[in-house]
Amino acid sequence: MNEFFLIPILLIFILQSCIFFWYLVNKNPTVVDVGWAGTTVIVAIFSLFLRAQAHPVAFIMSALILVWGLRLGGFLYLTRILPDHIDKRYIELAKNAHSPALYYFKNFQLQGLLIYLLTMPLRVLYGPKEISFSVILCVGISIIGLCIETYADLSLWIHKKRGTGELYNKGIWAYSRHPNYFGDWLFWSGISLMAISLDSYISFIALISPLMLWSIMHYITGPLTEKLSLAKRPQAYADYQATVPMIFPDLIACVKKFFAK
Repeated sequence: MNEFFLIPILLIFILQSCIFFWYLVNKNPTVVDVGWAGTTVIVAIFSLFLRAQAHPVAFIMSALILVWGLRLGGFLYLTRILPDHIDKRYIELAKNAHSPALYYFKNFQLQGLLIYLLTMPLRVLYGPKEISFSVILCVGISIIGLCIETYADLSLWIHKKRGTGELYNKGIWAYSRHPNYFGDWLFWSGISLMAISLDSYISFIALISPLMLWSIMHYITGPLTEKLSLAKRPQAYADYQATVPMIFPDLIACVKKFFAK
């Protein structure tokens, strides 16, 4: 039991250290975002081998996380690493650091800790081993979240490629200022609910995954991203903030906008 919880910590430390060395080579801290996806996938797959007999739901979770990670990691690698695009958020975070390299090493390992919490549902799978209807429902929630996240990323990327420089607030971005965050949160909520649906008291620990993810999005990455957006388009983005929710879409407003078309 202890090994099931402790070994992933060591594995994550090693993987995040490898991502840090990647950063030292290409000097682009954005590699940690690709590492976020890659490390999570490896931890998910590795978790299948930590028990003599993995829970059937663990295979479903790992398969979904594999698709999620390949999609996210591949997208970030093609749109940020290959073009050598540096995410300004990481520059902003490290601007006052005495040693940027040391700061990024700590940041990468902190993200490793967050990955450990994110993948907690995989380590609290106890209870009936049949695939119930509730598990299938949770799979559906994760798939919907993955589709939202993918569409949000792709539509924004296409808009940026056009080079208009305008604020993008069309399509799914008219209902949430960060629909990619919402899709990601929905995906991991489905993963967590899958564990909870097994009716084991310890499975409720899985709630730490979506709660932690929401906290990061709402209090760290979201505000930091919006700070840069406000600096770039002060009035346009302030108006956007005043009319569109940050992460979770306003369902009533969504229905009104849909029927108003």
